[in-house]
Amino acid sequence: MKEDYSKYLRTLTNQELIEITLDPGIYEIESVKKAHEIISERNISKEDINYATLHFNKAQDKQTDTLNYISSFQEKAIDFFKPIFLMVKI
Repeated sequence: MKEDYSKYLRTLTNQELIEITLDPGIYEIESVKKAHEIISERNISKEDINYATLHFNKAQDKQTDTLNYISSFQEKAIDFFKPIFLMVKI
């Protein structure tokens, strides 16, 4: 990992570091490892970790709800316009 990026990770809040560890699939493995290391160095309390985890999960749920809403809207639009498109083809 580049030294500059390691320094950058140290500037992140506890919440941001915890979020990196909760969603490791979108980060490079070195970043996740470094986030764990920094969290350990900071001696973050279990309560703070639980709070950050809860906050992260709520944000993920909200994102999922938004995607479900968009998908539902797309399905309704297709159902609405399908008869029109079928009539145009005739």
